[in-house]
Amino acid sequence: MVLTGSNGETRSEIIRALKLSSMLGETDSSDQLVKLLSEAKAKTSDLLSANNHEKNQMLKLSNRIILNNFAVDRSYLKSLADHFDADVKSCDKTTTESLKMLIQSTNEWISSETSGKIKNLLDDNFELNALALINVIYFKFDWLNKFDESQTTKKAFSCLLGEKKIKKRVEMMQLRGKKLVYGYSTSLDAHHVSLPYDGDKFTFNVILPVDENDLLNANQARSLINKLDLVALSDELRGELSIHEVNLEMPKFRVEKRIELGSLLKKMGIVSAFDSARADLSAMSMVEKLFIDEALQLAYIDVNEQGTEAAAATAIKISKRSLVQYIDINLNRTFVLYITDKRSSLILFVGIYRAQEIDEQLEEAINDEL
Repeated sequence: MVLTGSNGETRSEIIRALKLSSMLGETDSSDQLVKLLSEAKAKTSDLLSANNHEKNQMLKLSNRIILNNFAVDRSYLKSLADHFDADVKSCDKTTTESLKMLIQSTNEWISSETSGKIKNLLDDNFELNALALINVIYFKFDWLNKFDESQTTKKAFSCLLGEKKIKKRVEMMQLRGKKLVYGYSTSLDAHHVSLPYDGDKFTFNVILPVDENDLLNANQARSLINKLDLVALSDELRGELSIHEVNLEMPKFRVEKRIELGSLLKKMGIVSAFDSARADLSAMSMVEKLFIDEALQLAYIDVNEQGTEAAAATAIKISKRSLVQYIDINLNRTFVLYITDKRSSLILFVGIYRAQEIDEQLEEAINDEL
């Protein structure tokens, strides 16, 4: 949704980060983007057709834009409605809904869309933003081959505590002698196994390094995580995956996490969008200069013997560029200080502040001759 509202350098950075250059071509025309979005919407509709409420199988994808006393271009709203089925909620001088009510109703909508798994994505700080783009996804499916709960036992699991390798006791589920899709990746030196969900439309895929000391630590140059490309992996394994009888042990786990996406997106190359001076979100508004103030995601996943329940809600908070460009100075580390006479520029004292004490060599610098 941000890509649709971007132009110039910001648009180019997003396209490169999402690896869409080959799909959009060198000219990157609006027609090509519309075609790509239309194809994506068709695939999304196909995904949603897998829902089976009788079997408690559910996939939800929802999008919304909320406006805080701010008007975006109608063409942008139309694009969001056409390609993302995004609805619009707003509060302004012409509506009865207050900002507080807007935040509350949005959080209630997110909670409803995720069966109560994601709560309070927005808080009162949204009053500082002009708008937010919100994406919600919810997934709940049972395994095609369920794990036997009576076979779940606590076993050792190798992980990192800081930089130290430790073994932690976790509940480990077991699946014995089941026919699963398995393959070996030569480029990653890793096992790849897929667990199908009931209905056989979705799979839970696992990549396990052969090297037992590779604990997917990004700080280790040789770690699999630093060379993982899921698109390339899919191409590599296309002819290598086959049905095998597999004995599988897998942790049972539940994770809830708040993720600040800003630093991650910047590492991916989306930098200018966060810079109030460089961001080009002019397809959202030609009147106001906009930039991304915050990108936040709340995520939830529960993997157990019955299946998987997962949910995530992402908010891209967008603000107007202030006419006053503030310079932020935070004296949170050692700094130099000195005292001067304004009229003569005479230096009276000079020193270094080191958190606990002024440097012992603080010297009086009065020059009597002056």
